[in-house]
Amino acid sequence: MNNKLIILLQNLDKRELSELNKFIHSPYHNRHERVIALYDHLRKGLRKEPFDLDKDTLFSYIFPDEKYSDSKLRHLFSYLLDVIESYLEIKALESDHFERKIKLLRAYRRKKLYKHFDNTRVLLEKYDSKHSKRDLEYHFQQYQLSTEVYDQVASSTRSEQINLQELTDNLDIFYIASKLKIACHVLMFKNLFKKEHEMLLFEHVLKLVEERKLYSIPIVGIYYHTYMTLTRPQEEKYFFELKQQLSDNADKFTKDETRDIHLLAINYCIRKLNDGHDRYLEEVFTLYRVALNNEALLIEGKLSPYTYINIASASLKLFNYDWAEDFINKYRDQLNTNDVESFYTYAKAQWLFATSRFSEVTDLLLQTDIKDFFAQLQARVLLLKSYFELSEFELMDSGVENFRQLVGRKKILAYHKTNYSNFARYLKRLSRINPNDADEIQKFQDQVRKVDILTEKSWFLEKAREMT
Repeated sequence: MNNKLIILLQNLDKRELSELNKFIHSPYHNRHERVIALYDHLRKGLRKEPFDLDKDTLFSYIFPDEKYSDSKLRHLFSYLLDVIESYLEIKALESDHFERKIKLLRAYRRKKLYKHFDNTRVLLEKYDSKHSKRDLEYHFQQYQLSTEVYDQVASSTRSEQINLQELTDNLDIFYIASKLKIACHVLMFKNLFKKEHEMLLFEHVLKLVEERKLYSIPIVGIYYHTYMTLTRPQEEKYFFELKQQLSDNADKFTKDETRDIHLLAINYCIRKLNDGHDRYLEEVFTLYRVALNNEALLIEGKLSPYTYINIASASLKLFNYDWAEDFINKYRDQLNTNDVESFYTYAKAQWLFATSRFSEVTDLLLQTDIKDFFAQLQARVLLLKSYFELSEFELMDSGVENFRQLVGRKKILAYHKTNYSNFARYLKRLSRINPNDADEIQKFQDQVRKVDILTEKSWFLEKAREMT
């Protein structure tokens, strides 16, 4: 049976099913009565839990006087799937004003209805001028519009000057900005997965941006400065240029584009923090708050649980305890996960730890079954740190050993495996330091500072300083 069709139907909401019902019953979209019969039968079945489909019963319902034929039923399923996909295509097109008008322009051009073409083009240009967005999609749309105008003039007998410069400019801006954006993501994936990707012509694009100062164009400048922060992290001017451009052009990008840019900037700050540049804590927290305020971090009203944890962590490290508590509770029900309790519990435990309520941390974490694996790892780190703060060294040692075994046997990214292994190693060493031995403390601090991958570096250095 066509599982693709069943899954698709199960993922349509009531409004969509109602619209689809009208669509399928329309002779313009579907002329096959048996497709209607199949849809009606399946729609009734969707109301039952669990969904159960008996092929023999279904075939008898649609073909009452015929012998069962699996191929005939499969063909009907495929036809219904095609009709539903047509509905989704048209629904998507209806929600895209620009794409509808571009297709209308193309239809007028092919029919040589030049006056109709010109009127539609003017309306489309007015529509664009009323919208402030200047993101990648905007520049691609301008290229599409320029192409249609060029094709219309080139195919007509009217003596009009063809604006080829506008056509090539729109294409260049879209291509250059897209190339820079993709390069940023290639770098991020390279850091995570240690995988190389070939970027044809990219060096030429980068050189062109710098020579022509194309970074003055908002969408090009945003991704140029993002790329430079990732490739030259030691030259902090690029980050502050990026931050300024984000502020100056906040209204020029869609939420999706804004989220993408903010997350790239946030990742830069996190890298700087991991390298020991604590002043970037304020920077990353500011980026998070700005993105939260304009809802750029939300996807369909939902917040990534990992972003939720990172925001709570940043605010607590800046001693914004009241803000953090409000945030943790406010966004609990907006988490984009089926395991809300795991992430909420960990965030709450973070808050308890930051406010030095270490016994409450251990009680909470030991009583809660955290299912998400990475939330579980982070919770274990918090539990072990709490044992250290409480001087429960036997429990800590036992926990460290269990933690090492867990990290060792699980298949996780090399970065995370190294980070958690380093945490376990240095926690054990920290607990063995003689607080009266200044040389040993200094040696420990020096070694911690040199570790490349250790997200708890600041905490280890703080604990070592407290011994002096």
